Amino acid sequence: MNSSYRVPSAATSHASVRVLQFIETSTPPQVVFRNPDVPIYTVADLPREAQLAKVFDMIADWRPDIVHTFSTRMAEMAYRHRMLSDERPRWVMDVRTPRLSDVPIDPAEQASARRMIAYWDALCTHVSDSLPTHFGPGDLPHVVVPPGLDAGLAREGAARRLLPLRRFVYVGSLNPRRQLEGLIEAFGALVAASDVPVSLDVFGAGPADYVATLERLAQERAGDRIRFLGLVPQRRLMGRMGQYQGALCYVPGGQYETAPALKLLEAGASGLRIFASDTEGLRRSAADSGIAATFFANDPASFRATVLPQVDTVADPQVRERNFEAARRLDWGTIVAERYLPLYRSLLDEGTKEDRHVRG
Repeated sequence: MNSSYRVPSAATSHASVRVLQFIETSTPPQVVFRNPDVPIYTVADLPREAQLAKVFDMIADWRPDIVHTFSTRMAEMAYRHRMLSDERPRWVMDVRTPRLSDVPIDPAEQASARRMIAYWDALCTHVSDSLPTHFGPGDLPHVVVPPGLDAGLAREGAARRLLPLRRFVYVGSLNPRRQLEGLIEAFGALVAASDVPVSLDVFGAGPADYVATLERLAQERAGDRIRFLGLVPQRRLMGRMGQYQGALCYVPGGQYETAPALKLLEAGASGLRIFASDTEGLRRSAADSGIAATFFANDPASFRATVLPQVDTVADPQVRERNFEAARRLDWGTIVAERYLPLYRSLLDEGTKEDRHVRG
């Protein structure tokens, strides 16, 4: 089971859970799963075949009822295991993000991945638009599971009293595909136009040369009003949200046009006023969750026109409370209990089917 999205921690209230996570020490800093209540096995820098072998060894040792992964990198895992073993765990794959790449996707690779998906017992995603980017065009049976968050942790870190809107925060990947130059330019325009001091703190990690480029641009456009504070553990990050009044959910469009944003939900759960790029995915995230957001087009003039009138004003406490309530419904404990557990039970109730190599 992959460590993503805090499912293992929430599931420990209902079942015995173990986590096998793979990390690559050569990549930028990664979020590594840690929980004293969950047995965790971390394996670093293994090639693909060795990863598969490790998964199969763990399955033979643990004999799980459910194998749940949040990675599409090894779509052949269920097929390979069925061919090699008489053990019959139920296989659940979670696709939590579109496939984003500057390299065109090989149709043959997509077709192979689609064939391999037939050997999984259930396919989950939080947005159906993610599936064609991994498995090619055409419908696939799947279960929609909304993105979750740790609502209690976010609420703990929320400010106890409302302050005028002056301090903003951005949380997310600092990958070149995010085109964060647009956000820096937009905030620089706000700094130049505002009669009161406004500031932006950026949390996240990315390639060192790209981060350095962003830091230089920020210095040119906004002086010391924009700070880059790196990758911070989730608990510490949520504890700091009370220092801010506004959250910027910036998405560049293009490949990200339909992508939902977990950070929008976490910002609402932290009691922050949300200013978000006007993309299909972010509007859908706000509408589906019930979390209020103000949208801007991705250009400095629109950002300035949208945000500037609200600078130095205080948030509506009723809107803030509605966001807290919407976030509570999206807590991982609720999602595990109401979405994943019924799915697991339905798969187990079907019984072992020795000839179940392809779902009908």
